[in-house]
Amino acid sequence: MYALAREEFEGVLTRSDLNELERLVAAVDPQPRRRWRCLSYCILDAVWSMGAPHDTVVVPLVHRVAREHGDDNPLLPAGESPPPDSMSLWPFLSRFSERNALTGYTNAQRTSPYGALKADVAQKHARVLLDHGIQTVHDIEPLMDNRRWFPHVNATLAQLPGDGRHGTRRSYLWMLAGDTERVRPDRLVLRWFTRYGLNLSPISAHFLMYILAARRTETGQPNTVWEVNHAIWTAERSSSASAASTAASAASAQTPTPVSYNTASTNSGPPQASPPEHPFTTLRWSIGGHTSGPSWWSCSARP
Repeated sequence: MYALAREEFEGVLTRSDLNELERLVAAVDPQPRRRWRCLSYCILDAVWSMGAPHDTVVVPLVHRVAREHGDDNPLLPAGESPPPDSMSLWPFLSRFSERNALTGYTNAQRTSPYGALKADVAQKHARVLLDHGIQTVHDIEPLMDNRRWFPHVNATLAQLPGDGRHGTRRSYLWMLAGDTERVRPDRLVLRWFTRYGLNLSPISAHFLMYILAARRTETGQPNTVWEVNHAIWTAERSSSASAASTAASAASAQTPTPVSYNTASTNSGPPQASPPEHPFTTLRWSIGGHTSGPSWWSCSARP
């Protein structure tokens, strides 16, 4: 994949641009990942993360399900490989049957206002994987290495409600289950790139993070694509929360301005702020997601 990414990337950003992006990634400090202990927990995280706050809704929800199973430590320490799966998919489906509904330990959120219950979608994920012989996180790597079988499983999961644009939920599920090269560049990650003058599609953001992770590894700072993606996501989430808090404080402290009825005034309004400057001083890059074309990259002269 690195060779393909570099081929698509060549001629789009300069070496100086790459160095600047690498510096920005270093500033968000990518760290080794923590992983869920069981494949069932990965499914819950992937399904509920679509449209729900991760720290306040998704993580507590997974912990509740784990405690019902007698597991008080569903998250592994950073960098540690999963032990034998303590709640493989068949026990998961057996435990949360109609008599012990999954919604009782999660919530009644739906994939859309009139969509399917996320609890039902999570159980359908488990059934699809079981139908294809997948029981635990240790079955995922062999599945993904199978070039005939994996596309079929992936396509079957794509038919389940709420998969998101660009297969976001599936990419996130495979990432949670152990694939370090497949990531979920969601709106926070794309927003982080936009702040530095790069308008990316999720596919292009994935490519760019792949290259940045490889460059850091080559220079003695080994990182996976997942670690780069997660560091950017965490940084942008913190930045967005801080900006929202500042805006709310400013709004509450603002004194209303009296309305002026002086029609002779020529002032048409407050001066317009200049757009923020980004590090790439010569070009503004707009990188699209044309997956069927010969190239996913295009650039336009900066206005």
